[in-house]
Amino acid sequence: MEADFLPQEIWEELSPQTARAVRRGVRAWRKRLGKLERLVEEQKRVIERLKAENQKLSRRVRDLKAQLKRNSRNSSQPPSSDPIGQKRRRKEPTGRRRGGQPGHPRHERPLCPPEEVDDVEHVRPEQGRCCGARLVGENPSPRIHQVAELLSSTFAVSERHVAMLSTRTMGRRNDGGNLCKYRARGLFAKIQCSQMW
Repeated sequence: MEADFLPQEIWEELSPQTARAVRRGVRAWRKRLGKLERLVEEQKRVIERLKAENQKLSRRVRDLKAQLKRNSRNSSQPPSSDPIGQKRRRKEPTGRRRGGQPGHPRHERPLCPPEEVDDVEHVRPEQGRCCGARLVGENPSPRIHQVAELLSSTFAVSERHVAMLSTRTMGRRNDGGNLCKYRARGLFAKIQCSQMW
């Protein structure tokens, strides 16, 4: 086996002692080469395993980063699950005002017919909300607010006709702050119907 390492004519020129030394050296190098080849194969297997683990961990890190970026604005999570101190991104202004846009159909609860109303209260403000001046005139078509209150298994509907009058000095129509007073006193519940003519 060692003979094919060198051409035959070179072996013939070597002394027996030198030929034995060369053969020992060749055997040692072949043994070392076999060990190195096995080591390389083992390292290839380790590298392949580490590559697979690295890909798995990279996917896991990507998923965890995506979870960290999730909040109530870009997922179905409730706002209470948002991290404390997280700054909210401000929306770019669109130039539109809040609420229903022009041309959008109104969504409001229809008023109960007058025969179903149990109590009607006419509210006439005495002074203007903004300046405190005395309100004058009559309002034939007041703003109507209806409140439905549950009374055991039935409910009663009360109606307030709030006059929209104007002051002599300001000339602006207002309700004298009466609607605000009723809301503060808790007279307007969650079920409200309102209509303004």
